[in-house]
Amino acid sequence: MKNIILSIIIPAYNTSDYLKKCIDSLLFQTLQKIEVIVVDDGSTNDLTSIIDSYGNKENLIYIRNEYSVGPGAARNIGLCRAKGKFIAFCDSDDWVDLDLYEKSIAHMEKTDADIGIFSVIRERDGFRGQPEYLCYFNQFYTFSSEMALRILSGQYEMGIKLHRACWNKVFRKSFLDASKARFEEGIYFQGVLFCVYTFLRAEKIVCVPHAAYHHYRRSDSIIQSFSEKHILDFKECYLRMRKYFVEENKFATYQLDYYRLCESYMNIIIKQIFEYEHSEERKKFFLRKVLQAFTSLITTDEYFAYATAEEIRQHIQPNITDTTLY
Repeated sequence: MKNIILSIIIPAYNTSDYLKKCIDSLLFQTLQKIEVIVVDDGSTNDLTSIIDSYGNKENLIYIRNEYSVGPGAARNIGLCRAKGKFIAFCDSDDWVDLDLYEKSIAHMEKTDADIGIFSVIRERDGFRGQPEYLCYFNQFYTFSSEMALRILSGQYEMGIKLHRACWNKVFRKSFLDASKARFEEGIYFQGVLFCVYTFLRAEKIVCVPHAAYHHYRRSDSIIQSFSEKHILDFKECYLRMRKYFVEENKFATYQLDYYRLCESYMNIIIKQIFEYEHSEERKKFFLRKVLQAFTSLITTDEYFAYATAEEIRQHIQPNITDTTLY
């Protein structure tokens, strides 16, 4: 296929129950000249029969790894193969609105944006959430790299909520190539690193209204489980993120944003500990590891320099209402 407008990369691992729905939502997009690249990351269940069911579709490319290399490396393999003017990523158990990419790319072309962002709808069995991570009131916005990073960290409140994942975004391929953007490999949380890396280098970012990515949360997915590697990779992720800012000579500019991002991810991990661990002993073990990781990333002096007194109080005594001294 010539003159491909959009390449959509799907890293797939043992998702034979979901992959067809995902591919269908991409192949039947209203946008023409799309290629879908499925990178089978060493699945132990049969994905080839699903691919074969589509026949010899020129715009459906299947790549199989002999062994699992992880979603970051699988996406990088897809990036090396992609020929589209724009790049998008889709997880193999998710799906998208049929006009999502036509709307997104139209807004990106109109504004000359490097990145387009759209809403996320959380999906579970028997449950469909409301759109999240969107421009409130579903309005059209464009913003700079600095504004995007500060909205992402929560430092700016502008009626916009941005997600740290790569899959609710479209990227201009020339921008990814010029900035040498690739996914970190072998660690969890590589999506947030890719997001921060690209936000840091983008000239213009556009928020696309009335378009949604449907994110299905499976009980057996990576994000629905917990291990010590999550904590080790949390630390590694934010060490690498700090390096991104330092290499661009912008750590001083974004220091507060970096701390906020660190703390928000620490809070997510703590929430996961209490959601997936039932043993008191294991909860304490993991909590100790999380706090050790956090304090290795941010010193007490740094924390007191960026946090407000009220934020510090909330961490120390969040639920005390009776302040009488006896």
